[in-house]
Amino acid sequence: VGAVEAPRPSSHIIRSWRSASALAGLCAALVVSQAPPYALAGPEAGAPTALSSESTAQPGQVLYSPPPVTSKTDGRSLALLKRLRNQDARLYGAYWCSHCFDQKSSLGDKFYDYVTYRECASDGVGYTKDGCLVKGKKLKGYPTWVIGGWKVEGERD
Repeated sequence: VGAVEAPRPSSHIIRSWRSASALAGLCAALVVSQAPPYALAGPEAGAPTALSSESTAQPGQVLYSPPPVTSKTDGRSLALLKRLRNQDARLYGAYWCSHCFDQKSSLGDKFYDYVTYRECASDGVGYTKDGCLVKGKKLKGYPTWVIGGWKVEGERD
């Protein structure tokens, strides 16, 4: 039986440092600006948003929306978006989740035309208390896809 090589501690430390560094940079940017970069009630900056009757927002509560998807949808992404729509695909995420933004950006600006997006951050525009339960269970992380009834966790290519 061959020996199994244990992971090197230094690689774990480097990955943790990078994550911590990225998080520290994000926190610093938020503190400096006194507000998150994508703030206040609308999918586009300044756009008014009607809250659904299921919304848990309190009067005077500030709600945040994800950054707009500005990348253009190419032919390959459009074909995939059409297949996702035919399978009633839903993407569960949070406005602050960089992986969620990357996932939407990889599909381009037509993403919202074809896929149902569910906001799961309680201070996000469109959040509803039960809107982020899949088969009655809370999600473990974001992004999470539900495609044709199958749950797929994490960002996908």
